[in-house]
Amino acid sequence: MSDASIIRKLKKRDEKTFAKFFNSYKNLVFYEANIILNNKMDAEDITQEVFIEFFNRIDELKEDTNLKLYIASLSKRRAIDQYRRNSKSRITYVEEIENFVDINPSITPTLTLDGVLKLDEAHIVTLKAVHEFSFKEIAISLNMTIGQVQGIYYHAIKKLRKHYKKGN
Repeated sequence: MSDASIIRKLKKRDEKTFAKFFNSYKNLVFYEANIILNNKMDAEDITQEVFIEFFNRIDELKEDTNLKLYIASLSKRRAIDQYRRNSKSRITYVEEIENFVDINPSITPTLTLDGVLKLDEAHIVTLKAVHEFSFKEIAISLNMTIGQVQGIYYHAIKKLRKHYKKGN
């Protein structure tokens, strides 16, 4: 089903479509929030907030919207807002948040495999392999070129293959 037809059904308040949409994207929304917040409970709260906001604003959504990018970016924005609230006393420069990279360096995703992959590599591999983002979607999401994303992804895959060939 295309994004446009999903959006049309959601605008008609089709509960089956919303349940399917929620089940398709809940892990992505949680992942995007957790990578920024590094707090499972806050990420779960953000996940609920994102879907409530999404459903409440569905009538404003254009039919040509890429739902995966839209919901992921909504999650990031809400997580960054939460991060700001949690860090108010520690943040002294607004630039730290405004230039916030989508990857919080204090987080080590499972795919880093004890240092096999760098954090940015693990994030890109996770978006591609787990959340099925296209290279274009990852590039848009991370404000990179498609070539940069592909280079990082293929380099990371090569590192993982080499690691597993050694039997580690």
